[in-house]
Amino acid sequence: DIELPNTTGLDIAQSISQYKPIIVFVTSHPEYALDGFQLSALDYILKPATEERIGEAVKKIETYQSLLQKANAYETFLEGQYIQIKEGYNKIKLPLRDIVYIEAMQDYTRIVLANRSYMINMPLSGFLTTLPTGECIRIHRSYAVPISRITALHSKEVKCSDFSLPIGKTYRAEIAKLKL
Repeated sequence: DIELPNTTGLDIAQSISQYKPIIVFVTSHPEYALDGFQLSALDYILKPATEERIGEAVKKIETYQSLLQKANAYETFLEGQYIQIKEGYNKIKLPLRDIVYIEAMQDYTRIVLANRSYMINMPLSGFLTTLPTGECIRIHRSYAVPISRITALHSKEVKCSDFSLPIGKTYRAEIAKLKL
């Protein structure tokens, strides 16, 4: 509620905001609705509250919690997908979601991220066998890309973020099967 003894519901919501609670205001003060939503209230019910309106709020809470659980599960899934590479004497834990493309460079492989790249002492074909199945697709004898990074497919090139990479003739049929 907005009016409480010695304080307001808005003050309480503000003081506990760091815990990210689900907040629903039930009050007879419509003039504080904007303030309530600015404090991330999920709903704002005006009194007298009907059973139907309370039910709508409960459904909204259930939907929000379900989406939050799915988002957390997806983030945990993505955080769990990484590879460990060796750069010199250092071992680096590299999240798969950060890879933009992978390039063959004779007996080495260059792993390109948005803001830097790594060289590893392994041919591209060998490196691709270390990745989880279905994560990357070979598009050229010199290039492979994470399927999730492909933003556009053209007849002779693949767009990954800000990069355009050629499609080799040998790989065109496989690339054509992709669905974006």
